[in-house]
Amino acid sequence: MSGYADLLMFLRQQEAELKLQRLLEAKGYANLQNDDFSLNQWTSRLISRRSGMQEETQDPGIELPDHLVSFLSIPSCWLEECLDTNSEEFQLWLSGYKWREVHAMNHPFPQGRIQACSEGMLLPEWLDTSTKDGLEAFLLIRRDGICEYGMGRNVYQRYEKDTIFQFIQIVGRLWQFLLFVKDLQELNSQNKSPETIIIVNLRGTEGTLIGNLAEGWNQPFYRSIDSYRPKCFDKHLQIQRKLSSGILENDIQDIVRWFATRIDNAWGQFEPRCYVHKKFDETQPFAFRKPK
Repeated sequence: MSGYADLLMFLRQQEAELKLQRLLEAKGYANLQNDDFSLNQWTSRLISRRSGMQEETQDPGIELPDHLVSFLSIPSCWLEECLDTNSEEFQLWLSGYKWREVHAMNHPFPQGRIQACSEGMLLPEWLDTSTKDGLEAFLLIRRDGICEYGMGRNVYQRYEKDTIFQFIQIVGRLWQFLLFVKDLQELNSQNKSPETIIIVNLRGTEGTLIGNLAEGWNQPFYRSIDSYRPKCFDKHLQIQRKLSSGILENDIQDIVRWFATRIDNAWGQFEPRCYVHKKFDETQPFAFRKPK
């Protein structure tokens, strides 16, 4: 009997892994060596950061983004219609949702700006509200409970010939995303999955720098005497973690630091530099020290 139960569990795990792989392939997240990694219906509309006049004249929606950051939350047992995104109750909840305060982070989306789409519900931050082509950022909430958060030019900058990912901005938005997913799971508690998979993706990381660091760390700028410029060797980055008990609020701070550490590992660092250096504050708060 035990052997049969083990076999059944093994087959279910295989089926879940195959289902996850198919989802990642459909969303463009399956192959880190592909040039079009992380590009899909929504992320391909994220606006790239150019320089000078080129950025001012960029026509939204024409060029695919060279760099972007996206997050996925995937219930381990997602159902096709576990979330009624068309219900008045859900739309009222989403339009009035108060994004949690995270140190150094403002609200990511204007309150009440929601839109239906083929997959469920979308919170878009349009670059141009008249054309609705280019996106600064978006949050997709699918009917099967999967969420995708994408960001374009606000999570990196150009400095001379360098591309510099904005570390505090990326990790702060991840923190807010996890808090949102936790609140969404509580709203939809009758269909809550026992496990949640969180995936962080960074597109176009090879040869880039990482900046927007917390107090006590040297920023990667040429003209600074204390400049520190380690580069990433990975073409793209993807970091996954399965949360066996779902997303619990008391665990989110540790989960965020876990992801931040692995992001900075890709730039050759042991400690996540979006936290204040311990020589300034032994508690190492996120982003900067609070005024006393």
